Amino acid sequence: MRVRSMLVVGLILWPALAGGQTANQPGGPEVMGTISISRLWDDESGLGTGVEGGTGVGYVWRRRLGLEALIEGFRHERNFSSGVRFEAHGSRVLGKVTYYWSDRNVQPFAAGIAGVMQVTRRSEYPVERPGPGGMPLVIGTEVFENEYTDLVWGGSGGLRIRVRERFALRPEGGLLVSAPDNFIEIRFGVTAIVRW
Repeated sequence: MRVRSMLVVGLILWPALAGGQTANQPGGPEVMGTISISRLWDDESGLGTGVEGGTGVGYVWRRRLGLEALIEGFRHERNFSSGVRFEAHGSRVLGKVTYYWSDRNVQPFAAGIAGVMQVTRRSEYPVERPGPGGMPLVIGTEVFENEYTDLVWGGSGGLRIRVRERFALRPEGGLLVSAPDNFIEIRFGVTAIVRW
């Protein structure tokens, strides 16, 4: 199964990678949409895996240096067999400075990220009492919910693959860290980019 998946991915990406020897189009304004799978932690525990999405605008100068403004939403959840449940959801406004190491159709890149994040964190714990035969009986749920607003920064990297003259896909991985509440996120996703 793993070999088949790798072959399918290779066949899909091969034309774009093979075209990597030709020069890319000049820079300019761009519109983008992104989707990622991510894992979120705070200073106490892992808050689970989730899906996040966002949209933004950007501008690329001389095919190498890009500036982007992004708005993202996210939701993470972690459930335990004991009935304990963690959830975190929120939004981010991010600025991103991206450097592309080539002006070809396949461009490796690295980016620095900074912005603001709003998070609502919810923890649920079952309230139990002894039931028949000494087995625990759940009689309710204790809920703790807090809202946080943090500064966030980090980085990402990957490849920008030109699919059409004005359309590119950018698979990437990244790390975000926040303060003062110490949220950490690792994410992997893809961004679709349309150049105006």
